[in-house]
Amino acid sequence: MTGGTASNLPLVLSTRNPPQVLTTDALLKAAERLDADEAAAVAERYGLPRARVRALRGGVELLLLLMDFYGLQQFHVSHAGLRQGMILAYLERGDDWWQ
Repeated sequence: MTGGTASNLPLVLSTRNPPQVLTTDALLKAAERLDADEAAAVAERYGLPRARVRALRGGVELLLLLMDFYGLQQFHVSHAGLRQGMILAYLERGDDWWQ
């Protein structure tokens, strides 16, 4: 998984050693932590912007649905984004990058 939610959720689980693989149980644990207090308090606790904390809770639900839909037990967190992948594809394939 890539994107802001996938990149920031590991910090909710461990600020010292954020996991690079997230499981269903880890997502459920993150949801509990996000629900434990108001966004401002959670943001301060984990060193995240308040707006990111608000978005994370919905992101957890989306990731759980994707995992269920695809029958996944876990996923790897990628800090590379879609735009980076598009650039790499262009460099590799030129004008046919999108194929």
